[in-house]
Amino acid sequence: MIRAATLAFAEKGFQRTQMADVARDLRMSAGALYNYAESKEALFHWCIEAAVDPEVLATSTLPLPGVDPAVTMERVRAHLDALVAHEGPLAAALSVRHPDDVVAELSAVIDELYDGTAGSRRLQAIIERSAQEMPELFEAYYLRMRRPVIWALTAYLQMRADDGYLRPLVDVPTTARLVLETQAWFARHRRGDPDSADIDDATGRATVIDVLTHGLLRRQYL
Repeated sequence: MIRAATLAFAEKGFQRTQMADVARDLRMSAGALYNYAESKEALFHWCIEAAVDPEVLATSTLPLPGVDPAVTMERVRAHLDALVAHEGPLAAALSVRHPDDVVAELSAVIDELYDGTAGSRRLQAIIERSAQEMPELFEAYYLRMRRPVIWALTAYLQMRADDGYLRPLVDVPTTARLVLETQAWFARHRRGDPDSADIDDATGRATVIDVLTHGLLRRQYL
């Protein structure tokens, strides 16, 4: 049930998803689905919780209880805030003007981004689609989580470009988006592509790091 509901919310968003959509995927009646979840709001809340911790429903009783929307939003903000690393390779890199090993540093930054995306792909899939129609989710997803990462990565690339570690770039903010979207496609979106779903995580991760580092750094640092 949670898997079917997660796919429905990721595809249609909260507003357009109906209990009947989930019930249809499960080959049951919409009325029967209420034996498993009290409401669409309950399904949405528990899909979010299960996306972060698959074991959260192990001891739950059915039907899954409804939750105050304010509580759901608090949980969404907490989960997304946890994805904005205040400690880690990117934060550490921003505090160092001249790294001892810029290849290792940039590789670690990209790896951190990949790991964060891969680990939260179900959560992001649910929230990203719904954020386009719900202002509270837009604020949590784009303003609190995504844009700070874009700004931090842009600042990092600009600093390394200014000090001559990177080859000449057309536009640093656009390059930051290219890095983010490249890792996001392989860490998350490739799973829904029939021609790319067979790429395993280790290969995808290694390829992204290899291509991006070689594409960004000046030859003398490789």
